[in-house]
Amino acid sequence: MKKTIIALMALAGSAFGADYVTENIWSIDFGSEYTGGYQVSGDLTSIGTVWDVVGVEGGTQTDSNKRAHLQGGNFGDWSSDFEFSITLTLGETITADNNWPVFFELMGNNTALRVGPYVAEGNVVDIDGNLTKNSEQAASVTAGGTHTITLTKIGTSVSASVDGVVSSTGTVAEGTSGTIDNVFLGGGNYGYYKINSVIKNISWSSITTVPEPATATLSLLALAGLAARRRRK
Repeated sequence: MKKTIIALMALAGSAFGADYVTENIWSIDFGSEYTGGYQVSGDLTSIGTVWDVVGVEGGTQTDSNKRAHLQGGNFGDWSSDFEFSITLTLGETITADNNWPVFFELMGNNTALRVGPYVAEGNVVDIDGNLTKNSEQAASVTAGGTHTITLTKIGTSVSASVDGVVSSTGTVAEGTSGTIDNVFLGGGNYGYYKINSVIKNISWSSITTVPEPATATLSLLALAGLAARRRRK
């Protein structure tokens, strides 16, 4: 019984203080090499093609004429829980062909999500696409600054964050599924909303949700009670 309680407490302790854990599935370091491709980590054997890229020291450059496009691969699935992150250094001015440049867009199976700063609203980072908007907390980016922008999807809930601060949230439709086979960086589909930046790296991680403390505690009590009943027998 003593060993059982110790094991159960260790299991419960791992659930406290965290809502989910991530595991990196693939990543690309655009600053590592230019001849023969970029440094790829993880399972990206079906990456397809990468085009519209200008290699510069420390990354790949995007502007009004160029943006990186990963096309034709199987980069993830809409029905899964995931995080997509991009780290980039913005130009000294944040401009595009309208007031909303795009950091990245994920597209596949007639679903698309875009993340970028609304220049007219102080560079506040927002999320757009096939979703219902929920809230905005006004996290922003700065011209010339280096930032990590993350899109997190758990179930039907989606959020965009800037350097760990949530900026915008939304909800995708129930049953949204299918392969994500296009990733646009430094601009959106059809070359719209290109932004001047140097992209350092991108990464895709799977998400595993962790039980909330109350749920974990109830599970612990139930298992402990079961162990006690077995001991009495």
